[in-house]
Amino acid sequence: MSVDKSFAACSHSLVGTRPWFNLSSGLGGLGVSTWGKTCARAAGGGYYQTGAGTTGQIVMSIPIHVPRNGVQSVTANWTLKLGWGEWLNATTCAAGSNGAYCFQEAYVELDIYYFIWDTTNQSYLRPNSLYGYQIENSTTDSMTCGSSGCVSNVTGASASYFGTYRLSTTVTSSLLVSDHYQWITYITATTDVVFEAGSTHFLGHANGAAALNLGAGGAGLSLNRLLVQ
Repeated sequence: MSVDKSFAACSHSLVGTRPWFNLSSGLGGLGVSTWGKTCARAAGGGYYQTGAGTTGQIVMSIPIHVPRNGVQSVTANWTLKLGWGEWLNATTCAAGSNGAYCFQEAYVELDIYYFIWDTTNQSYLRPNSLYGYQIENSTTDSMTCGSSGCVSNVTGASASYFGTYRLSTTVTSSLLVSDHYQWITYITATTDVVFEAGSTHFLGHANGAAALNLGAGGAGLSLNRLLVQ
């Protein structure tokens, strides 16, 4: 279990629930959030950046019992009690020389990456896709500026979600009874807020926030079953 935090002036990285997982019960949880704003001294010219990012990760390793030789499918069934949200209150930037820009973003992401680790041969078996499951939402305002002003390009929209996800993750491969295997899963939550200006400056104050919680302090992650067939 790990947490990574980075932040600059006027921004904060917060860990609501430190990542945890209980192998016996199959329960776990985590919670991360980020809050940021432009500082009072944002109008400095040249290059300016402030923001913060928070990442929490659960890593689990579960031994697999192989009943026979041959091609088999290993499936993990999960329940996620999940809450996430992000919002961005952007501002405008001053006119500048050609090539000047402003960038403002609030971002939230959950990734579940899984594979089978062959401990006998020190190799891994994974599905064709890199991520078994991914949730991502962001609001971005990218501005290009010239002597006549700035042109804004907004992508995404602030959003939030509270509910339950049920998902199934499977790896199919040739397995041997004589070898030893482990089911490995990485669950990573990331929140990020960034304000950046090059060769110009923000005219007003901007702020934003992003948060993601699995369980909000309780068990938001449940491994219901690990089946080999």
